[in-house]
Amino acid sequence: MQPLLGVVTSAEETSGFSGLDRQESPALPAEVDSFEVSEHNFEEFVVEVRRRLARALPAAIRIDEAPDAIGEAVAWAWENRDRLPTLRNPYGYLYRLAVNAGRDQLKRAGSAGGGLPAVPSGRIPEVEPGLVPALMILSPSQREAVWLVHGCEWSYAETATALGISESAVGTHLSRGLEKLRQQLTGGPSDD
Repeated sequence: MQPLLGVVTSAEETSGFSGLDRQESPALPAEVDSFEVSEHNFEEFVVEVRRRLARALPAAIRIDEAPDAIGEAVAWAWENRDRLPTLRNPYGYLYRLAVNAGRDQLKRAGSAGGGLPAVPSGRIPEVEPGLVPALMILSPSQREAVWLVHGCEWSYAETATALGISESAVGTHLSRGLEKLRQQLTGGPSDD
């Protein structure tokens, strides 16, 4: 199965984020824990956090809640910048903070969660048109695992840290989610 990249062509197109193009957002580095956060590179770190969160959050929260959730995660990072170097995966930790902040906003507003943007009408999408509705059928855990591993190119370890689960649980959510996607997109069970 091909990676699920390209579901959203740019953040500006769907949410009004300025300067947070999802396609240009690089994947997490293979060794996240080797990244040293210091006063000298904190601004660079924040730029990367914003890009990665803008790309990853639509799997977990509504896209219109993402800017505030990202802001809360960055504010926490600034207030706790001395703790960042001690975190095993600072990006994953900030992802979890942003998801929780976004879900708290949704609870206060009384809205439903899940924020993958709809496929824009009036133009040919760059991906399977049924992909976004199929992703929304997945459980939140499956959707996050599929999106983070295939859509954002995170490793199982990075995804596990971000979701607060084991790598084997990521694999389980991912395989079940991909099976459901195959069934939804092909109209039947996979040949595996």
